[in-house]
Amino acid sequence: MWNKLAIILMLFSSQVYGEEAEVGMRLSYQKQGLSNSSFVIPKVYRNISRQSVEQDAYLHLQQGIWTFNGQVAATQEINGNLTDEKGIIHELYVDTSIGNLEGSFGKKVVSWGTGYGFRPLDVIQRESRQALRTFNLEGVPMVLLEYFTKESALSTVISNRLRFGGITPRKGKYEMAVKYSTLLGNSDLHLLLYQQQGNGLSAGIAASTVVGEQLELHGSARYLSVYHKALHKLSGQPVRLLSNAQVFSQQRQYNGVQALLGGSWTWENGFSLMLEAWHDDTAYSRQQWLELLRINRFQQKQLALGAPPQAVYNNTYANSLIYSKQNILKDTVFMRLSYDGDKLDPELSLLHTPLDGGVVLTVSANYAWSQNVSLFGSVRLLSGRKNSAYRASSERSQVFVGLQLLRMIK
Repeated sequence: MWNKLAIILMLFSSQVYGEEAEVGMRLSYQKQGLSNSSFVIPKVYRNISRQSVEQDAYLHLQQGIWTFNGQVAATQEINGNLTDEKGIIHELYVDTSIGNLEGSFGKKVVSWGTGYGFRPLDVIQRESRQALRTFNLEGVPMVLLEYFTKESALSTVISNRLRFGGITPRKGKYEMAVKYSTLLGNSDLHLLLYQQQGNGLSAGIAASTVVGEQLELHGSARYLSVYHKALHKLSGQPVRLLSNAQVFSQQRQYNGVQALLGGSWTWENGFSLMLEAWHDDTAYSRQQWLELLRINRFQQKQLALGAPPQAVYNNTYANSLIYSKQNILKDTVFMRLSYDGDKLDPELSLLHTPLDGGVVLTVSANYAWSQNVSLFGSVRLLSGRKNSAYRASSERSQVFVGLQLLRMIK
């Protein structure tokens, strides 16, 4: 798959004719170090990989009022001596414009909102801002229309998260969002209305401002009239048995809030310090997390009583899906120290969940080898107090390294 992807990219880019084009290729490797948590699944029963190699290629082509963008990726997952390859189209869309009106059609990445570690107004993309990898976001099938004036913009999105898993695609929920953005002196203001099929209307506001030459402040909040939270079906039951079906059920909730406050200070020598704190009602309370942890540990103990290992570890895997959420606990504090150098851009970040004492420490760096070649890498450690979500994770550490190649064609 790797060679095919590279060959297709080179052949296609060599035949590109347009006013301007950019092609690129990235190669990355990621590995997770296991902990002694009850969420760990032995290799023989594991259908998920702890190592992966990923390669992606993308093309940006400008011709008149039309812009074509495409990005494809191939991932090779390594699980012991077994490997599994898969490909995915991350983005495939066309942009066009007529006067002050711009439109996009296709599968596209659209990230909205204000914030670094979390963005309450990012209702379409829902990017995991805490992910170790910094590229290969998968876009959402949509129609996007935007009207621009000198200091403001009005954006409207209609989308549906189609999933392709066979001969015919599976439809997701329809979504519609309207966002108004305007510039007020040194400040940016964003207003949002969002409606998802099956949920209630939500409304949000975000703002950022610059004070002097060094201080930046930002905040964001969204009210959710109706939303859903995935809770374990065995929660609250005196006897926590194994489940032979989907273990989580979507519980209808009302009057939720997502909110973030943050700021950054930048020194003249290139160093910058950012602090953020946020709240997310769609995440777990401390009690809800501890209940899930108790269920998972109880199910693990069934191995000693003769329960089928595959059934136990199937439940373990399903329970661990909580770690795929943007926020596991409702409250989070985040700190980031970074340096903007000529070639090397290192950063150190610390994420803390005060409800359970969880801690995530990440060290990252990007190095611009040349104008067309760059290297990047990250190391992450997960820890915290006993019974905290991050300490209970099956992953004790994560390592990510990569290489990026660019080519401009005019």
